[in-house]
Amino acid sequence: MNTTDFLTISAAICPERDCIVFEGRRQSFAQTNERANRLASALAGLGIGQNDIVAILQVNCPQYIEAYFAIARLGAIMVPLNFRAKPEELVYMLGNAVAKALLVGSRYVEMARVMLPQLATVQHIIAIDDRQPDMLCYEDLVSTAAPVTWFAPLAIVLRC
Repeated sequence: MNTTDFLTISAAICPERDCIVFEGRRQSFAQTNERANRLASALAGLGIGQNDIVAILQVNCPQYIEAYFAIARLGAIMVPLNFRAKPEELVYMLGNAVAKALLVGSRYVEMARVMLPQLATVQHIIAIDDRQPDMLCYEDLVSTAAPVTWFAPLAIVLRC
């Protein structure tokens, strides 16, 4: 059993029960599971796979939970970034982690744009909240990806 099973099992046992309640919106376990699977498909389509690093710069939100499960299902590694860190600290963290993708909330979009020239390994920046002309859109990725059921790989090899 791994952490992705917590969502899969809950979606199978009580699919209509609330999984996320956020700012007056409710999302069931089945909905969260489907969105995590769709995001996993979208990320896989971008070339994200086992042991790749996907960072996220955002405050708590439903997409954070979806991203956690989607990234884990690919066998990739999620790196939550401290949203209070300074841009130069974030550049160091992202470079040291060798992040391949960065999910960014609307509060941090401008900061991500400023940092981008210094982020040699980041191939994709995904705007979580609002559509940005120079970034991929989270909701577009989720809504257009296939709802394939993803299961985390059995073995994950960590890089040192």
